[in-house]
Amino acid sequence: MNFLERHHKILIILFLELLSLSPIFMILGNVVPPFPLKVHFITFGITFLLICLFLAQYQSKKWILYFTLFYFVLQLFLNGFHLKDFIDFFFGPFVFLSLIDLLFNNRLEKATLWKYQKRFFMLLWIPMLISFLQFIELFPLTFWNATYINYSEVNGALTPRANGFLYHGSELSVIIFFVAVKQFIRKSKYFFVISIFILVIAYGTYYKALTITILLLIIYYYTVVNPLKLFKWTNRLFRKDKILYLITFLLSLVGLTLVVYKTQIQSTKELFSPQLLTGRGAIWNVYLQAVSNFSFWEYFFGAGIGSESTLFQKSATPELYFPLKVNPNTDLTPDAHNAIFTLFLNAGILGILFYFLLFKIIYTKIAQNLYLKKLVFPLFIMYILPIGITITLYKKAVLWIALGFLLHYFWIKTNSKKTDES
Repeated sequence: MNFLERHHKILIILFLELLSLSPIFMILGNVVPPFPLKVHFITFGITFLLICLFLAQYQSKKWILYFTLFYFVLQLFLNGFHLKDFIDFFFGPFVFLSLIDLLFNNRLEKATLWKYQKRFFMLLWIPMLISFLQFIELFPLTFWNATYINYSEVNGALTPRANGFLYHGSELSVIIFFVAVKQFIRKSKYFFVISIFILVIAYGTYYKALTITILLLIIYYYTVVNPLKLFKWTNRLFRKDKILYLITFLLSLVGLTLVVYKTQIQSTKELFSPQLLTGRGAIWNVYLQAVSNFSFWEYFFGAGIGSESTLFQKSATPELYFPLKVNPNTDLTPDAHNAIFTLFLNAGILGILFYFLLFKIIYTKIAQNLYLKKLVFPLFIMYILPIGITITLYKKAVLWIALGFLLHYFWIKTNSKKTDES
């Protein structure tokens, strides 16, 4: 018996400890000066190494390590090698698959898994409450090393966004969303009160997409998860939910076909208004121009994980990206600001299929549970459409941790209900 086999359970516990404390590490990483790296970079790095050791021990999980190694070698033939971006790309799926493995293969007692998910979601409230206090101006927006402020245009004026002492409000958006979805288990009266408070916190971030998403979640709860009498028919819809996902896929395919036709066949350079969604239209136009120059291999494998800045520099012109008209020497190289588009740019069609496989793995596990099937739609579809349109989701480590722990919570909770009823 080797070292890993002898200390397997200890390594898993250390892994769960680091993940459950990640909200605190993220705040410290932004507030405390780097020494030499940010706190959460160090803890996430240790976590990544632990996951690699964990996955390497199971024959059924080695496929993802081989896939990662394939992409690692592939980077040498694309637009350079970017270590941090590469780790960011695979960190989330590694965490997610590891958490799911612990749950469905009974590596630990359910009580242990419950303890860690409970701690994680309790700690998620800390940045949320800080952001609320910032919104009502009882807390400052900056503290110690946390000096970056993101602004939103509100009624024609630039207004600083509450950040919960996290680096960027997009991380806070991820946290607020998952805490909101976790309330789905609650009874109607408790759900309403807590969700309204979460809605106020979401509004205080000035992320319109987030506020709309929380409103949609509240509507979804009363029409699907815990439907009012008028909406009891939705239970039948989710007994044939594959049709729902097929319709979503077909609509997405139609939209993609229109984009390809306009940009690749008609050679339209400004598909989107440059001012769309506070300038994201201009960013998308630049990256669509970059895609028009892709080779077959780049379509399939992407331009390289972390290649966005290179693509942007090559394709941005004053006509496509208006800040260059103001300052031709600007070094701004924003990412694609879109979940699926960013995934395609970095890893191509194969990368998108890889992420689709993660969804398929989860769906297969919960296919017999009608309640959990209702929860998959907001987790994987409702989230991507409103928020993912403007945010690069897969890079957010907290998203994958929250997703894994949330499935722990729902699975244990719903199965304990079944046990109580029987």
